[in-house]
Amino acid sequence: TALPIYEISTAKRRALYVAVAALCTEIDFGGAEKAALETLVEMLQSYLSEVGRSARQYTELSARSVGNLNDVRMALTEMGADLNSLETYSRRPKRMKVNDQGADLSKMVKYSLGKERENEIREKSAQAAAIAPLKVGDRRPHPDHVPSYLPEFPDPHTFIKTPAYRKPCGDYQEQVQFER
Repeated sequence: TALPIYEISTAKRRALYVAVAALCTEIDFGGAEKAALETLVEMLQSYLSEVGRSARQYTELSARSVGNLNDVRMALTEMGADLNSLETYSRRPKRMKVNDQGADLSKMVKYSLGKERENEIREKSAQAAAIAPLKVGDRRPHPDHVPSYLPEFPDPHTFIKTPAYRKPCGDYQEQVQFER
């Protein structure tokens, strides 16, 4: 079942909150009020929405339905972003990696959620890290002609052929009875 739209938007807002809190931590803020964080999150959300909208327009202008990097590049240039400094910014020395398993989220939690939920967040992140990924079937080893540095094959259920149709029936009367 699909998630309701309000849960999806809440998850997106939480991700933006973590990103803004990480940026605040990187530049050595000691803390932030909730209203200030909300304002920064709203600004980031508006900026990203505008980049996406503009990139979609460039995609449609080029008579394509799927965007590419050039569309995003044009959108960022139109908005005044300096693309030459983007690589330098991505390699900044104090960069906090939020998606790492070992990332210390406790510094960021105090910005966005407050002290009362820090322990709860730490426990949930520890539980999520302990959960093993779902495995279905046994993975096959590489054949001799496949180099060992390539990634291993995925679970067999992802590539083993399973027919999703039935064989055509030759008898018309039997077909009519089956459809009823």
